[in-house]
Amino acid sequence: MQKRNIGLDILRIISMMMIIALHILGKGKFITNSKNTDLWQLAYIIEMFCIVAVNCYVLITGYFSIDSKFKWKKVLKIWGLVLFYSISIYLVLILIGVRQFNTSECIKAFFPILTKEYWFVNCYLLLYILSPFLNKFIKSLEKKEFQRLLVILLVVFCILTSILPSNYTLDATRGYGILWFIVLYFVAAYIRIHIQIKHKNYINLCIYMIVTILSIIVAIGLRNISLESGIKDYSSRLFNYNFIFVLISSVALFIYFLNLKVKSNFIKNAVTTVAPLTFAVYLMHEQYSLSRILYFNILELDKYYNNLMQIVIILLDVVFIFAICCIIEYIRKLCVKQFLNKVKHSDT
Repeated sequence: MQKRNIGLDILRIISMMMIIALHILGKGKFITNSKNTDLWQLAYIIEMFCIVAVNCYVLITGYFSIDSKFKWKKVLKIWGLVLFYSISIYLVLILIGVRQFNTSECIKAFFPILTKEYWFVNCYLLLYILSPFLNKFIKSLEKKEFQRLLVILLVVFCILTSILPSNYTLDATRGYGILWFIVLYFVAAYIRIHIQIKHKNYINLCIYMIVTILSIIVAIGLRNISLESGIKDYSSRLFNYNFIFVLISSVALFIYFLNLKVKSNFIKNAVTTVAPLTFAVYLMHEQYSLSRILYFNILELDKYYNNLMQIVIILLDVVFIFAICCIIEYIRKLCVKQFLNKVKHSDT
């Protein structure tokens, strides 16, 4: 069993909180509606600091998977967890009268992977299933061969997609697909096998901050040029997962937490308890039937589009969603554990 890296567990937690923030900005319509207010820059700032989240999650997966054994049990476990939360949340909402029965919504609840309700899960599971083949290929490469491969992949799927119109590139998914996940997998594998960090770790955090701030300046600048001249707004390109600035800041933040030293036993215990709950946080707050109710009926995000306190509101909502979902998943795991113990004792 691989030894836990507390730094990467912390990054896993932070990344999931960033993902919640991105969903609040996107599905909570802060980005689209803030463009019609005087506070649209705030939404851009939050979005840019959080846009690294998915990349970091995939980098963590690649870093550990390169030396781990593939297990179909893990695939079934993930699939089962997806089904559990998709179906149970839908049924609860029907039972309490919040949602009315709808055939299309019912199909999505019972077949969330086939209907692509969780795009990240689809890509994540496929990446995991492919991982034994990717690992075998990676381990057959010499260091220089691996370097050449990375250069080719990053030029084709990162640099060119950053500067060319999407219809001229080989991947127009903006990083929301298996091709970019595989590229990130190779990057993480290379870091694990061949990279030894010799500079001070705080430099990695500085790189993340500097590149992110630069991205914010460029994005806001492009948006202002569009508003003043009427030309097409290209600022959204900087929020693509496969944009070069996003990749650099993602890798820098990943390496920072990879090498982060945590001495406090209290922090270690807290992190090792919370980190395994994060995947369920994604499944709960992104459940198709719940998301709109969560953002507009419960949190009432539409009241804060033109509010100076919107950053505080978003941060509080992120903590609220993350905490509630973690508590629910923790209780679920306890119930499953107790049930399995009872079954085990009844058999003996």
